[in-house]
Amino acid sequence: MSEFLVVTPTAGKNNISDELKDHICSILEAAFSEYEKYAQKNVVAGSKLHSSASRYGTFAMSRSEDESLFVSKGDFWTISSDPSSSHNVHSNLRLIGGSLEYQQPVWGTYGAVFGDRYINRLFAWNTTPALEPIHYSSKFGFHFISNRPILIALALAQVSGRGVALSYSYLLEYLNYGYSLAGNTPFEDVLCLPINKTLKIKDGRLSLTEFPRGLVPDFSFDHDLNEGGEALANALLESTTDAVDALKDPRVQLRLSGGKDSRMLLGALKRTNANVRAVTYGTNSDLETHLASTLASMSGIKHFIGRPSFVPGNTTKARVRNVLSDCLGIPPSEAHLSQYKGSAPEFPGEAISLGQWPLWKGGMAKLLRNTTEYVNLMLAKQSSGILLNAYQIEHDDFLSQWSKNVSASSELEKLYLFAREFRSGLYMQSHVNHYSQDAKLLYPISDMRVTSICDRLSMAEKVSEKALFVALKKIWPESLNYSFHGSSWRFESGGADPVLSGDSYVHRMKMVDLPPAKIEERTADSVPGEGGELSKPIVADLCRELVELENWKFVSCHLQSDFVQNVVLVAAGEEQKYSEIHREFAKYVWRVFTACVWFSGSWIRD
Repeated sequence: MSEFLVVTPTAGKNNISDELKDHICSILEAAFSEYEKYAQKNVVAGSKLHSSASRYGTFAMSRSEDESLFVSKGDFWTISSDPSSSHNVHSNLRLIGGSLEYQQPVWGTYGAVFGDRYINRLFAWNTTPALEPIHYSSKFGFHFISNRPILIALALAQVSGRGVALSYSYLLEYLNYGYSLAGNTPFEDVLCLPINKTLKIKDGRLSLTEFPRGLVPDFSFDHDLNEGGEALANALLESTTDAVDALKDPRVQLRLSGGKDSRMLLGALKRTNANVRAVTYGTNSDLETHLASTLASMSGIKHFIGRPSFVPGNTTKARVRNVLSDCLGIPPSEAHLSQYKGSAPEFPGEAISLGQWPLWKGGMAKLLRNTTEYVNLMLAKQSSGILLNAYQIEHDDFLSQWSKNVSASSELEKLYLFAREFRSGLYMQSHVNHYSQDAKLLYPISDMRVTSICDRLSMAEKVSEKALFVALKKIWPESLNYSFHGSSWRFESGGADPVLSGDSYVHRMKMVDLPPAKIEERTADSVPGEGGELSKPIVADLCRELVELENWKFVSCHLQSDFVQNVVLVAAGEEQKYSEIHREFAKYVWRVFTACVWFSGSWIRD
């Protein structure tokens, strides 16, 4: 887990007084001191102050197990969220005509700041998807930049003396989407940098400019399907190898479901020096669990089956509060998971790999239907539908303007770009914060090298999943002989494809008679009730807790009356009402519950 915070004055003066420099350093030190209250105590990481551009009052501070996070050489300095990328970014970036350009692509997943030691300017940006996004704020005479919004919030609280302020705008977006599309963060006055943009500060003035040029793959838009699948496979293999090689300890925990994405990851990891153990949440009676165990047995790796463990807490509210602290104040997008431990590593700093990746499947597009009506329908489905119309209309306007202004080659591509810009990155921010507390994230599927290939695949290649199929066939062809647990390939929805399906089609269409595999049980500290977090008894208890929360009345004033009424009825014991309500109701009860606990601020550590 590596974090940084950069502070620079808005005045843009070349000669900064020693008193102001000391004040900036005190802000940084106080912010990181408060941040330590949220950091896992079993991870060794120290904070360090960097002053390469101190003549302009620009100071940076970082917290990392790896000192290579910050590089200062020649006329420039660089700080990155990924220590393994910092030196390469610093060496390969050039300023050409006032804009940044990579001389050679530096792939990976990172947010970075690149500054001039002798001219009062700096640049900040992040790779896509934005798992490590840049956040910023301009307030109290300073610009703040960080890869963790809570660090900026803590710095603002230090300057204002009023404590951490939570964002009302973010509350409304979280209730609607489970995360923010408009660039809001959970913290007031702290914004998230849009992808494909660079934040530039010159002489104290902040602006958003073009993304650095040069992150372009050696792969043409003009290609056939086999070339596309092979390019995708090579990108994932190279990204996985780079990520594993950067590990100090090669032991990797893989969350294995046996689906397409985790199968791709296992196949890629098999080709590296990683020492992989697979973990599947479920029971021996689950077909998916047996399938995951079969794949693990094929690969010769250990496979553990269990349930996710609760974080400490005697009530749901207490557990959600603790998870919110562990997520550094960003509520989980999948709120029904907001009372469980994150990475649950075997040892502190164990690498973990997992993912269900929409980009190589066409993003939010499920059909090859290139019409405005279909695109609008899929975008509308991103909303929960529980907000009052007075608040919903603002969000609808934002999505409408985004759809109107986004540069897309077709209507259908907008659904890919939506996933690229929002769903595959910003949606994951809480998860990244949570899991990186005590584990090393190893997510090669989020490497911009993979994204750049997905960008150049056609929508037909992505949505049909043909390119993904060809890639998996290259990476691990034997895995295609086994079932995908009801998740068939889209191009095979009408039966075998005469060109692609091959002899493995008959085998993978079998849903039973999987080869026997040894299964090792792992006992969890606690498990959800029978039927899981969305089951009738669990949600009924949750509704009873929800209506007793201190700010339920305030939050419920923003919600549709029928949703509020159903919560009250279920809380009052009319559980038969739950059977009449769509399954989505349970998901949104968890979201509203998490929102109430988050907006109360009770998770903020004193």
